[in-house]
Amino acid sequence: MISTCLSETCIRAENGDVYLKDTSLDNRADYDVRLPHEDDGSLWLQVNVKSVDLYVLMRETLSGKPFKYFEDGNAESEVELNEAFRLNTLLNPL
Repeated sequence: MISTCLSETCIRAENGDVYLKDTSLDNRADYDVRLPHEDDGSLWLQVNVKSVDLYVLMRETLSGKPFKYFEDGNAESEVELNEAFRLNTLLNPL
């Protein structure tokens, strides 16, 4: 996630957590996406706000890596990355 943290969307990184903000949305949330956990095989995303820009950033960052996305960490409910960002009605998965 180093490339994500170097992005202008990274507003803070502390205690292993990375906080992202889409400033174009002009909302009052402290952060729009939080990455609270990462290891070799998993990455947790807490998505607070629909953001196409943050979705694209994460898609590019994770491109070519063998990640699967699960709703609320439930292994039986695999979703596409755009669905994790609640963009399933706005975008087709790429």
